[in-house]
Amino acid sequence: MAASTVSQRTYHRIVLAEFAIAVVLVGMSPILTPRKGTKPEAAAAGAAVTLAGPLVRLTAVCVVFFVLALMATGAKAGKVAAAFGALVVLGALLNATDEIGVLAKALTGGQAPTAPATANASPAGATPPPQGVSAA
Repeated sequence: MAASTVSQRTYHRIVLAEFAIAVVLVGMSPILTPRKGTKPEAAAAGAAVTLAGPLVRLTAVCVVFFVLALMATGAKAGKVAAAFGALVVLGALLNATDEIGVLAKALTGGQAPTAPATANASPAGATPPPQGVSAA
């Protein structure tokens, strides 16, 4: 079996999987972005503005991955396309940290995961007070 036939199909699949991940990451932005503001008219204006940003990013993701899919036809170009697609997905992942935090909070029932606290534990990196001085 020739290595070039396997790699051509493999890189197309990798680029397609990266495209799907990037679309999900960018697409969940308007749904999971926490809204700031209490007035209804401010929320309506904010919703109109926040939907434009993800639409532009989705268009950019589609254009970039279309070019990457065209690039992924050869073995060497396929490796470059897959690597560049991974960078795009990494950028989308780092840009979606707020949304991932909201999703994690929703999945854990609104509680942030914390370590169990002990009665006489001091904050991390804190030094105990000198002897003779009370810790108020």
